[in-house]
Amino acid sequence: MKRFKYLILVIILVFALSGCRVPEEEKPFDPDSVEVELEHKGNLTQIDENVTEVKFNIKHNQDPEKYTPSKITWNRNLIDVDEGEEYKYTPISGLLSKTDIYATVTFTVEGEEYHFKTDTKTIKVSGITASVEIMTTHPGLDGTIVDNVLNDQSTPIEFSALITGGYGEEELSWWIVNEETKEEVEAIQFRKNQTFTYQPSSSGLVRVEARLKGNKFISNKIYIRTSYGKLLLSGQVNELNQMEIVSMFNNQLEGTYSWEVLTQSKSEYEVIALENKNSITFDLNTLDEPKLVRAKFSPNSGEGVIVSEPVLVSSNYTLVSNELELLDAIANKAKAIKFTADIEYTKIDDPGETGTKRPIVINYPVTIIGDNYTLSSLGIFTFIEVRSNNVWFKDIKIDHSSRYNVLVSNSINGYYENVEFIRPGGGSDMLTPGAGLYAYGSHVIVKNIKITQGFNSGLRVEAIYNNDIVTKTANITILGKFEYKIKELVAPIVSVRSKSIDANITAIGFDEFVIPIGSGKMIRRWSNDAYGVKWQLQEPYKVQYLPGEKVDFSGIVINVRIGANETTTFGLDFVYLFLNMFKETGTIRITNLNDINNPISEYIIYGYDYAIGGDLLLYHDRLGNEVLPVLPETLGDYQVHIWVGDTQEGEGLYLGYIIVRIAEQHE
Repeated sequence: MKRFKYLILVIILVFALSGCRVPEEEKPFDPDSVEVELEHKGNLTQIDENVTEVKFNIKHNQDPEKYTPSKITWNRNLIDVDEGEEYKYTPISGLLSKTDIYATVTFTVEGEEYHFKTDTKTIKVSGITASVEIMTTHPGLDGTIVDNVLNDQSTPIEFSALITGGYGEEELSWWIVNEETKEEVEAIQFRKNQTFTYQPSSSGLVRVEARLKGNKFISNKIYIRTSYGKLLLSGQVNELNQMEIVSMFNNQLEGTYSWEVLTQSKSEYEVIALENKNSITFDLNTLDEPKLVRAKFSPNSGEGVIVSEPVLVSSNYTLVSNELELLDAIANKAKAIKFTADIEYTKIDDPGETGTKRPIVINYPVTIIGDNYTLSSLGIFTFIEVRSNNVWFKDIKIDHSSRYNVLVSNSINGYYENVEFIRPGGGSDMLTPGAGLYAYGSHVIVKNIKITQGFNSGLRVEAIYNNDIVTKTANITILGKFEYKIKELVAPIVSVRSKSIDANITAIGFDEFVIPIGSGKMIRRWSNDAYGVKWQLQEPYKVQYLPGEKVDFSGIVINVRIGANETTTFGLDFVYLFLNMFKETGTIRITNLNDINNPISEYIIYGYDYAIGGDLLLYHDRLGNEVLPVLPETLGDYQVHIWVGDTQEGEGLYLGYIIVRIAEQHE
């Protein structure tokens, strides 16, 4: 009984003490603890042909019984557009776009407002992606070039296209581009067909490519070189040390042979045999100096003279097996030098950028036969400097420099056959690229060249200027194979600052990519991979405008594809770079759809200013008057084309176009 009374007393005491407990003090509002989050329902990634609505609302971490937002402001592409607990947005149908959405959440506590911004979500409307690759099984295909001979046995060249992605053959077209005139012709009868047959009817060089959805997706390139045949020379030395060169012509045309030589002491080819023979013999025992020999064939039907590639003929070598013997042979002006071992050049430059450079200097005509041995250095700035006409290298590997493996300066008739340039220098920036071979104010022929372990450029070609007046032009003629790894070289062949009329290459199957840097000069990149370099614009934030409104490129992205797969992206900083670094201009052209050559208006981008906001770009017209880049007053869709450089100079870098819509009010 006592225990029961004790239990009752304890229970009563507990309830009594509970009733006397002091209420917990309510915590004040703590702005630092507030977290707000943007939630959505719907697809943030959409296709332009099937856009759908996206709903947004906010979530916060405050007790809803104590603190609730007094206002939620919705922002679309940096503009406040609505208020309320929920925001709905449907992208513009038929236009590629990206739309940034966020909310500003306001809490009002004891008369004071606190503002909190959510994270940003982006609705990305993309076009359908696709790719197309063309191929041919023609027996004349070598790499990207088909050699086609015009004769009675000529057969059509058949191509097929492999399409991947969201488009099919109903969007496919085939195009023939004349590489000399740049005229483009569509093979209309093969439109919407995954196979294409082409029968060349005359000599010349054309490019075949397939395109999807207009010019939106372009295939790899295959070149067709059509001629009446190739003169192929082969040489063989008999037991009497006589070299017979025989010409093989893969056509049955009747005509006349002739033979020409470029001796090492001359500047031009000279005719040495007019007899109608397909062979010529040189006695190597009495050969006075090395020669480049070529054959010519003149068809009786008048189709034009056919010229062979040259063959190098040399003898009476000075044999070298080490550095001292090589330097002595050059010092004694040996006409022909032949390696019998690998040789390392051990001299180094003085320290510092202005220190004395110590290249191997060749200042007289000479032929150097490597016999497939390697000439290497310890990483000298310029390894070999050629200052003479008629310097010829054959069957050699030239390894390691910090800038140029071979610099050919102010000379003509350079010849490099079966040469591998290993570890060419990288250069200090994009305006001073290194190279395996640098033709500076020089004309050089290269045949069967390979670039190994490079990371900047393979070959470089530049003219020589004096106060912007050209004093020496430059050219590299490329014969045979030119091998490199796309991932190793930014530019397989490059030219910096020179105008195209002054410095160029002569080659088939090379794609040129131009970046203007002001005053009519440019960085030019050549490559012979099937895809080259392509640009694609991804739309800015704003793609719909009121009539007469100023265009704004904020948020635009430039996607660059190098080769088949390597891609990178740039924003407007890319344009600012050229405006600032090179004092270059840009151009925008507003046109109707698919009418690039008939501008409605055109504006020159001359600078940028952080104070004006938006895309920061400043414009003037062609008279130099400051203007705003306003869109037309007429409703509809328009293309806005963009160049770095001036379209009137003819060598601006065309970045592509965006499509904008002019409507009475924003959707």
